[in-house]
Amino acid sequence: MKTVLHIQVVVDFHQIPFDTEVHQLIRTEFPEVDFFGLDSHSTPQMIGYAQSLIEQSAQALIIVDCQSDEAPLGKLIRLFNKLNREKPKHVSVISLGRHPMVEKMVKPLGDQFMQERSMQQIKSMASAFLA
Repeated sequence: MKTVLHIQVVVDFHQIPFDTEVHQLIRTEFPEVDFFGLDSHSTPQMIGYAQSLIEQSAQALIIVDCQSDEAPLGKLIRLFNKLNREKPKHVSVISLGRHPMVEKMVKPLGDQFMQERSMQQIKSMASAFLA
């Protein structure tokens, strides 16, 4: 099983769009991939489900869409701490936008962490990782 997690980091949960460019990209380019979206306001149950998906997947791509570098990470810190601690080889993280805390927590993943700025770059990285 291959999984894509899309995490939106926003200040106000009212800013979270239901359908995003990332959703559209994954649906059209990778329809066979399991997709799950969550955000910086998600409940612990949602984050726990995301962790389960990561553990069950042969490959997991996490796209962190940082819409504000001042947004609190909330319960996402648990997920990032677990990634930092375990450094699973089947997981890659792509950050779209910048957030100092996200970068600090996933930089220890080394080559598994990529800072990208465009949807075209994300598409090519996702194609390479999910192939």
